[in-house]
Amino acid sequence: MISKIKLQGIATYKDLVEIEPKRINYFFGGNGTGKSTISKLLRGDITCEDSVIEYDNIPHERIVGFNRTFINNCIGRPSDLQGIFTLGEESKKYQDQIAKIDTDIEYINNKKEKSQQTYNNLNEEIQRTNRSIEEMCWSIKSDLATKYPEVIKGYANSKTKFAERCFTALQVDCDVESLTEEKIGSEYRSIFSSVREAIEPLPAFDTHLLQNLADSTLIGESIVGNSNSQISALILKLKAGDWVKQGIEYAHQAEGVCPYCQNKMDIDIQREIEAFFDETYKEKCNNLEKYRSVYNEFKDQVYNYEQRIPKSNEIINYSCLSDEVQTLRTIVERNIDIIERKIAAPSQSHILSPIDEYISDIKKTISDINDQIQARNSSLSDEKAIEKCKLKILNYYLSTIRSIILSNKKTISDKQKGLNGVSEQIKKLEDAIEQLKSDKANIEAKISSVKPVVGKINRLLKSFGFESFELEENEKKPGTYKIVRPDDRSAVNDTLSEGEANFIAFLYFYYLCYGSFEQDNITGDKIIVIDDPISSMDSNVLYIVSSLTKDLLVKCREGQNGIRQMFILTHNSYFFKEITYWGSRDKLS
Repeated sequence: MISKIKLQGIATYKDLVEIEPKRINYFFGGNGTGKSTISKLLRGDITCEDSVIEYDNIPHERIVGFNRTFINNCIGRPSDLQGIFTLGEESKKYQDQIAKIDTDIEYINNKKEKSQQTYNNLNEEIQRTNRSIEEMCWSIKSDLATKYPEVIKGYANSKTKFAERCFTALQVDCDVESLTEEKIGSEYRSIFSSVREAIEPLPAFDTHLLQNLADSTLIGESIVGNSNSQISALILKLKAGDWVKQGIEYAHQAEGVCPYCQNKMDIDIQREIEAFFDETYKEKCNNLEKYRSVYNEFKDQVYNYEQRIPKSNEIINYSCLSDEVQTLRTIVERNIDIIERKIAAPSQSHILSPIDEYISDIKKTISDINDQIQARNSSLSDEKAIEKCKLKILNYYLSTIRSIILSNKKTISDKQKGLNGVSEQIKKLEDAIEQLKSDKANIEAKISSVKPVVGKINRLLKSFGFESFELEENEKKPGTYKIVRPDDRSAVNDTLSEGEANFIAFLYFYYLCYGSFEQDNITGDKIIVIDDPISSMDSNVLYIVSSLTKDLLVKCREGQNGIRQMFILTHNSYFFKEITYWGSRDKLS
């Protein structure tokens, strides 16, 4: 309880005034006599170094005070809601907080709308550029569908998917300049042919005979007989060696008749002629025979290889190899014919057509074809090879628009970064709005605790027969209330009068004295201060307020509901009379 009040240097209390209050204390006086100063000091509305409140216990009771400050804090009138008021000091504070939150939400929403507009603009630019890329990519689709349908399989019905597929192809390292329609067509046919069996590679071209064909000096050499024989000068002079040689066989069959002149053959001349064609001559002729034999064997080998070359198909083109082998065979046959002529006339000089270059070309063509076959055979089970082929073909067809697509993709990437930044900003703003809404919901949950008091106030009004109005919660804004007519529930849209405001505030105060809206203080002891509660009230209202005040005084006198001490301050004699009358002098404590 308060044991002493010292007043000095504050308002009308220039000099020191000391008050030693009891359990129930009445202060009666006119305006300007210092009543409100006492109530404000007790409530803590004002402070002064020289004015002190002393208690007889520690910790001391909390003070619950009703005065003009309480009324102003308890009854709030939102500027945007005519005829609506808030009830309770905490409720008014919460409504102010809610109003601040609503303002913040509106501000953040405006920022969000601007960010959203920026987002929409960036997104539209990205979509527009994407559509441009899609149209460019789609322009090659028709030709691909005709020539390489497997390349667009799964993407033929969607411009977006096909464009994404094309961009994937452009990311692959591919030597586009080296690609030709023929190359990609050959690889495509090899991989996607309807024939899916493995292809046998070509056998190597056998060249073991070539070393025996390398020495062809005899073909260019004039092979003649022994120049030391007596008849050699004549034969050489006449250049008749080949003719004479042919006559030797005829001489052996002519029975002494010369095959050259048809006269009787001279045995010595015959010996001289045969001596001209000595062993060296014969050896060279034999070598020519052997050389011809090897060439014929090689010709057969070339012919056999030619027969083994498969016919060209949609996968492998063998025609080039066939042409090259056929050309080699023709040249070999021509050389054999030259060798035949050389054997028939050894003294004649000839030149054979070279075959090494043709054989090198054949070997290279065989190697290239076998590489194709190997790649094709591997691709039958190699999904990577299949994918690589598709991407290679796409790269070839995109080569003319490659730079434009990559440039547009770079633009999209840059704008996407901006879009992501704006999106993140919008997310932060949305999170901020959600947090504010959550804060608002928490505050609204707090102010909803006033609702039970409103119900009690309405019941109290009815119990006193006060039926001109009652309180009703405003559904549009939780925690705010309006005065309605009980008969038709119509709102009294005029702003609260001073008397109505004072009356409602006192009714709220009355129930506050029986508890608290702070959970920790519901059952705590309290000291009640009531300063002129009947200002601007009519007689009916004054009676109700007097009765309720008297009820609090009774509870205080009897030590109930934690009311330990009361201070009543008034200038109204009727009110003073009502609250001080206890029925007998003995009941006054």
